[in-house]
Amino acid sequence: EYLSRKTRYLVFQLGFNWKGDVKKPLFKNGTKEEMISFITKGVESSWEVKSIGIAEKTNNKYIYKNINTNNIKRDDSLGEFLNRPLFILKSKNII
Repeated sequence: EYLSRKTRYLVFQLGFNWKGDVKKPLFKNGTKEEMISFITKGVESSWEVKSIGIAEKTNNKYIYKNINTNNIKRDDSLGEFLNRPLFILKSKNII
């Protein structure tokens, strides 16, 4: 909420585990759906979710694409970092 009064846009990414420790998961099943629901609900009072990007590997390049039924699934070949959704948020507190 504090940042929503300081900046118009925020690009945000969250890991699946506390401090990177796989023994301390932040979400019961470790899915992108759980994370997206958590973030969306958690920021709704101060931020509008403008876009959610999911990394996909195409022609040996990593490209963030809009969320869809295929890329919402975990792709272990991408590794931990690229499996994290990327959120673009717009402040509701700065016009």
